[in-house]
Amino acid sequence: MAKDVIHSLDRALEILCLIGESKEPLTIQSLSRAFEMPRTTLYATINTLEKHGFVSRNKNTKALELGWRPFVLGLDFYKKKLDPIVEVEARKLRQRWNQSVLVGVHATNNTIIFILSESPDKPYMIFPRLGFVGQAHCTAQGKVLLAHMNAADLQWIYEPGVLSSRTPNTITDPERLLAELEKVRMLGYAIDAEESIPGLACIAAPIMNPMGECVAAISVSGPRQELFANLEAIKNDVVSSAQYISGSYRIKVN
Repeated sequence: MAKDVIHSLDRALEILCLIGESKEPLTIQSLSRAFEMPRTTLYATINTLEKHGFVSRNKNTKALELGWRPFVLGLDFYKKKLDPIVEVEARKLRQRWNQSVLVGVHATNNTIIFILSESPDKPYMIFPRLGFVGQAHCTAQGKVLLAHMNAADLQWIYEPGVLSSRTPNTITDPERLLAELEKVRMLGYAIDAEESIPGLACIAAPIMNPMGECVAAISVSGPRQELFANLEAIKNDVVSSAQYISGSYRIKVN
């Protein structure tokens, strides 16, 4: 375990994440088995999380559920990360191309999180939802965000297994990924050609703050055949929207 980590807090957060991510109802008993913890210790942890609104217990089944606090914190995160103009531009892109439009931010290392999702009228397609967590190295948004990071902050790409393969097109070689990121910086946009999900393509561009830092990425994604049929036009629209949003940030701040 890393230095300067409070073990009890670290375990409490692991428990909280498991409760939120589990597809099956969890109880004190099942958590006790999963974490090999005595029930008495686990009760104290759950009671503390419940006291602060992070966890609640179903009155009928006694199953553990997320409380109201994570929802409020998520809304606060959303409001602080997202300028209102972003929603307007995302909606315009979705209406013009009838494809999924996403806005994402970097979370940590190879993880990005989507903080805005505009879904097209295509019931036969499943697109990433709001709050979806994805891998940076194999997504257009992720590559945009990584491309604007310092080299010192990218050393994790050399760790074994980090650049996992999602499809035959996924870049799993660190040096090849660095070359791809340099290309993204030069072009001002990134393309995911079935690198994350078979059949799905994506085009993303950076949203910059007044200090010239990449704070988010906006993208249009959809079936590869549909996107590549209008690749140049969609790319120009995504880049223009990203630049307009970036300029609006400057106007707002100044």
